[in-house]
Amino acid sequence: EPVTPDVTLTAQSRAYGAGVSIATSGIVAAFRIRARDRFGNAKTVGGDVFRVLLAGTKAIKPDVTDLTTGDYAVNYTAQLAGVYPAYIRLGDSIVGGKAGDDTFTPYNPLVEAGNTSGTKCTPAGLLSTAPAGVLYTFSIQARDKFGSARKSGGDMFNVLLKQTGLVLAAVVEDLGTGRYIVSFTPVQTGPFSIEIMHVGVASVSNANITNSPYGGAVLPGSAN
Repeated sequence: EPVTPDVTLTAQSRAYGAGVSIATSGIVAAFRIRARDRFGNAKTVGGDVFRVLLAGTKAIKPDVTDLTTGDYAVNYTAQLAGVYPAYIRLGDSIVGGKAGDDTFTPYNPLVEAGNTSGTKCTPAGLLSTAPAGVLYTFSIQARDKFGSARKSGGDMFNVLLKQTGLVLAAVVEDLGTGRYIVSFTPVQTGPFSIEIMHVGVASVSNANITNSPYGGAVLPGSAN
């Protein structure tokens, strides 16, 4: 005769699926909760009321769907990148938790930034003046549509120094970390503008980054 599982015990229950470990901002992530009794037997019917809180950069309280099979489906969409400790509760107890410790959870999904959005990328180290004949450098931080910083490279940026009668293409170095180093050596004194464009791929259009173009002036360099 089949054994009927006992009441659900959080210490034996578990969460599983990709979304309990990794997710991408702006994209639906999913995982499931498997209810088990104190002997580790998987429940075969629903009826438990699990509550989930993802306590990350911006807390999320996803809905939990009872699949009536002993499994419970959880879907969530995080907008900001970061680590989101997942507290899965049944009553006051945490699934996979430690007795007497209501701050511990074994589930800490990492939400990574989504695809680069050119209009959200930001520069750092831009100066309004530059001496002629001296290497000028600054950086670009790639960001997704929610403004989260990307942690990997692979994007392409076109950076142009524009002056009267002169257009100079800058060198852009991909650091592989989501940051890009831009360098050029201005030679002509006078006003300039720096145009920084993210080069789109597939269905993504080219786009100037935040506040591009930037203005400034090239000053005479040091006398030899």
